[in-house]
Amino acid sequence: MEPDLSADGARLAYVVSGPDAAADRVTYRLHLLDCRSGSTVAVDSQHDLRMPRWLSRDDRLICIAGTGLAVVEESGSIAPLPGSPEGVRLFDLSPDGRHAVVVTNRQPATESLRMREVESLEDLRGSSQDDFWLCSVDGGAPTRLPIEGVTAVEHLVWSPDGRRVAFTGRDRRLDSPAQVVSISVSDVATGEVTELVTPDGPVRAVAWSPGGDSIAFIGHRDGASHVANLELYVLPVAGGAPPRSLTASLDRSVGQVVRGDDERGSGAPDLAWTGDGILAAYARGGSSAVFRFGLDGSGTEIVGGQRAILGFCTSPKGQDLAFVWSDPANPGEISVSSITGSGERPVGAVNDEWLASVELAETVPVSVVASDGITIEGWLTTPSGESGRPWPLVLQVHGGPHYPVGNRFSFDAQRLATAGIAMLRANPRGAQGYGREFASAILADWGGRDFADLQEILDKVSARPDIDESRIAIVGESYGGFMVNWALTHDARFVAGIAENGISFPAGVATGLMGLDFWHHELGTTPWDSPELITASSPLLSAAHIKAPLLLIHAEADTTVPIAQSEAMYIALRSLGKDVRFNRIPQERHFVNLLGTPSRRMARLAAFDAFLKEHLLTHSAPPRDGDGS
Repeated sequence: MEPDLSADGARLAYVVSGPDAAADRVTYRLHLLDCRSGSTVAVDSQHDLRMPRWLSRDDRLICIAGTGLAVVEESGSIAPLPGSPEGVRLFDLSPDGRHAVVVTNRQPATESLRMREVESLEDLRGSSQDDFWLCSVDGGAPTRLPIEGVTAVEHLVWSPDGRRVAFTGRDRRLDSPAQVVSISVSDVATGEVTELVTPDGPVRAVAWSPGGDSIAFIGHRDGASHVANLELYVLPVAGGAPPRSLTASLDRSVGQVVRGDDERGSGAPDLAWTGDGILAAYARGGSSAVFRFGLDGSGTEIVGGQRAILGFCTSPKGQDLAFVWSDPANPGEISVSSITGSGERPVGAVNDEWLASVELAETVPVSVVASDGITIEGWLTTPSGESGRPWPLVLQVHGGPHYPVGNRFSFDAQRLATAGIAMLRANPRGAQGYGREFASAILADWGGRDFADLQEILDKVSARPDIDESRIAIVGESYGGFMVNWALTHDARFVAGIAENGISFPAGVATGLMGLDFWHHELGTTPWDSPELITASSPLLSAAHIKAPLLLIHAEADTTVPIAQSEAMYIALRSLGKDVRFNRIPQERHFVNLLGTPSRRMARLAAFDAFLKEHLLTHSAPPRDGDGS
């Protein structure tokens, strides 16, 4: 993850994440690769190393080390950057490599034992202040830039002339939806800020043109909508013209890549302006690729195929490309090519040793033409080896609900396959990667067309001779957890379900912090305007219809879907005498499956697997004719 190429394209820095069992945390380790010889140096540090950036001389780089900046030599030695401020969360280097603009985070000063007034939605969200600093790479005290009142800065890019920085953020004093931000440019010398794009939609990535006269960005101008296609825009810095979309006719969401069961691809997308073309990735169905977009709106695939491109970078001279990818048979690899995609070759070999030591289950694409004529795609992983009996099956429903899944490695599917359990993942209506109409089909209709799509592809897969239709479970997290609760109240075929951080009554989250913009767009209304719609999509109100055992797993510090959602379902099912279990995960937030501490993630998986084995492997269906394969 987080690749960065040196100016000559000969050296590549990237980050490898993994669990540290002794420290009970996920660590991020920097690797330095010589692309010509293939030799790699893993930088040893007591801190996590993130966001590597090569200096212009190509023999040193800067990265975030813990809470500050550090200088890393080509040999792998590391030292703190003198004068680096604390609490660094974002930075970018000047073109000459002499300075860095840094964003740090400052929590609002409050006295916990005294009453205070909430003055805005940002106060209610607990948003903090972001501060901007100018640091010298050669050391010295940092200078604070006079940029005030900004929070949630996600992008920070230095102009090619070294005089300005572009950034995105929200005004913490305003009552604006969480994902609606502005693009601004600050003069580094004076701190003067000019707003280029007003807050009328999300901005997911920003890049300067080589001449510094324009800015490209990924976003949309449709407010807080989560189904509007993210488009690639070009905007003149001098003003006088509105943003011009290069992808208005594409009908795909630029920057949206295939999601999986690790954190890659869930952050800000990559964007690079090289010559007269702009590089960005997007998902087409269950695969994601890097494309080159011309200023005339043309688009050409650079690297793609039946896999998921998760991140990329270009060399400063725009001649070389490095990218991270995954497919159903590889958790992750890093490859390099020319900027046109020619000469692609893998260089990281990060997982080669592990792959040589395991036997992976096969994953194959499956599809069904739904009852309304739309093709629904899925991916089926079945255990390796022969069996005289058909396999039990788990239907996994993705979160979002607009994230696409697909041609990417699934740790969950491979883990269950070793226990003799098949897994089906699918992209029902609502998923990105198939156009806006496909993604919008579930608005104000969760549990409608999306559930029908899942039922229809499940009908086809469960009819296979190697699948036991009498042993099918359904699992999902977040929106997927909602779908588990919904499915168990509407389809008796499931013998068990696991809902993680799931929703049981939308009215309870529609007025929460995420509900301020998300639910209004998803349901098209509010609980006070259309109470009948909110209650109609509440699995909690149909809890009496659940007959299958249900395991609820919920993170106690989840603010996206508060734990009260699972508590309510547990109380209802216990009161009804149903078979329900409830595991609470302390101190973790919504994405515990991606970002939680290793020990809690392992405890989650242990409960998850034990429940499925109990209900799917305790009895066997009779052998079918043939070998069951």
